[in-house]
Amino acid sequence: MKSRGLLPLLYLSFIALLYGNSLTGGFLIDDAFLVRDNPFIESFSHLLSYFSSANEEFGRPVRLLSFYFDTAIFGKNPAGYHLSNILYYLLFSYLAFLFVERLFEKRFLSITVALLFIAHPLHTEGVAYISGRKDILGGIFCFAALISFLRYLSDSKRRDLLAVALFFLMAIASKEIYAILPLLLVMTAYYRGEGLKRYAGILAGFMLVAGIFLLYVILFRNRVLFDYFHTIPVYGAGKGMNLPTAIKICGYIFYLTFIPQSLSADYTFNVIKRVSFFDLSFLISMAMLVSAAAGAYLSRRREREISFGLFWMLICLLPVCHIITYPEIISERSLIFCSFGTCLVVGKLLMMMRSRKAGILLLILILLAFSAKTITRNAVWKDDLSLWSATVGTVPHCARARYNLGIALARRCRFQEAEQQFLSSLAINPPELITVPDYSYDALLNLANTCAVMGRFGTARQYYRLLLAHDPRNQTALRNLHILKEASIQPPCQRPVLPTPRSQ
Repeated sequence: MKSRGLLPLLYLSFIALLYGNSLTGGFLIDDAFLVRDNPFIESFSHLLSYFSSANEEFGRPVRLLSFYFDTAIFGKNPAGYHLSNILYYLLFSYLAFLFVERLFEKRFLSITVALLFIAHPLHTEGVAYISGRKDILGGIFCFAALISFLRYLSDSKRRDLLAVALFFLMAIASKEIYAILPLLLVMTAYYRGEGLKRYAGILAGFMLVAGIFLLYVILFRNRVLFDYFHTIPVYGAGKGMNLPTAIKICGYIFYLTFIPQSLSADYTFNVIKRVSFFDLSFLISMAMLVSAAAGAYLSRRREREISFGLFWMLICLLPVCHIITYPEIISERSLIFCSFGTCLVVGKLLMMMRSRKAGILLLILILLAFSAKTITRNAVWKDDLSLWSATVGTVPHCARARYNLGIALARRCRFQEAEQQFLSSLAINPPELITVPDYSYDALLNLANTCAVMGRFGTARQYYRLLLAHDPRNQTALRNLHILKEASIQPPCQRPVLPTPRSQ
């Protein structure tokens, strides 16, 4: 019992070692909109609106609520929000440990899985990036629901079932991908050795709620089918769903969960290339997924932990597999829950080694490699310049990364370097190519702004006119072009000050 009390301290110490350097990070990307400049998290009077359509543009209400508490305690100091992310991650990891321990009743396996889970480099975006906490929060409630369900399977008390329902609602209010929870409940009951018929009504009820919620998200709130499936080509060419590309994305996700080395803050269409049924990457990905499914099925009795982990990964692929196309092709924070299955598979394989010492040694080596990568990735998420410089270094053919790096450089008055990044972004994603997300108009606008700030008015006019040829109603371009016309007929000392490049 003493060891159980020490485990949270062990996990806290390990997480502090890995993520301590994230405390010095600032506000990044959506943090500016959701936290720094968000007035709705500054007053208790806005609390109820988090769960209504009044603040729909801010997204997930549970995350918004967590920001309110952080603001009440820390003000707008980013270090406080980062500290909260670390504490949420501690709770998330400890619940993962409890779930494995209660399901399989193997202490050493539970500790091994928890340590691998804590150190996994894929998680840095969810911890080091303040707004990335939605995946951590949803995972907390999902694991809490699964643990409560295990208790319900043991004692059949209604309070445990009510807890499952409450945690399920909180999970999907944190992030939509956790609507997969009913499938995980079915799998948990099966591997616990319970007859599914006995709980069929309960499980069907959760499935119904999840289905209604997903239809609401797809058809009304996010309008995925209307905005992306029918109208805009996600992968840069053609329209609609591309099955080979979706299979390739799933295969790449599997790869990242096992070998998280080539990590990036951006996986847009020109990072994950569109492929056909005859492409080698599609064939490899398809073989990987079929092998995982076959392995999960064949090992379901003899090696339940491996089977459970593989099925867990396959279920977690459903929200991110692009059967229904979505503009954010991959985000590492969305793979955190999937990586739990990977850690369970790896942990069990380590325990199966003939030599226990060899298994422990290999575990230590994996933890050291994961830890080094995680600490390094935290430094990448320190500010916008470090983030997008590293992303361009990893995926130099990514238009959005080039654009965002240009913005970061322009903010630091490094305009010549910013100009080169905007030009590189436009070379990859010109205005003629409609993509999701599309940064070509913004890149063209900020390229013109940058040239204007450097005093190259003639070049700036050319870029403004080129933008207006594609986007005639762009008010910023129209206004700035008018300012340049006035500047050309006024003495230099009376020329109006031109705006600096705007951010995303």
